[in-house]
Amino acid sequence: MRYLCILIFSLNLNANFLDANWQVVKFIGESHFLDPQDITEKYQSFYKGEASGTFYNCNYGGQVKTYNTYSYDEFFGNKEMELFIEYSKELEFEKKDIYVHKVSCAETHQAIYPFVTQAGTKRAFYPFESGIFVLEYEKSHQEILEDLRN
Repeated sequence: MRYLCILIFSLNLNANFLDANWQVVKFIGESHFLDPQDITEKYQSFYKGEASGTFYNCNYGGQVKTYNTYSYDEFFGNKEMELFIEYSKELEFEKKDIYVHKVSCAETHQAIYPFVTQAGTKRAFYPFESGIFVLEYEKSHQEILEDLRN
């Protein structure tokens, strides 16, 4: 029974992955001050206690990652996610669980929220100004480590 609990717990941790090297692939919506083309093709990386990239940085300075899980209907029924509702067709979400992450750094007093991922996809979403950046990754840090072991 103890092994079953550990297995279920570890599977749950991997379901909402964040640790990857995310590339900004496009911007949907309106920008007021920032030119989205200046951000497209840049990266945001998260790995354990370190994060670096175009939106947020923390160099092992007390980084904390939390998230909430929403069903597709719960997420798109949440008024706090107004931009996601407005651009839902362009964002092409699947009818799977959605994870809303908040990552903060004690040392720099920075936070990135909401950083949104979805079960079974390699895409993330980060709202900025009046639009949403879409990010993708090729392999998570965990997948890269597994490849190196084989």
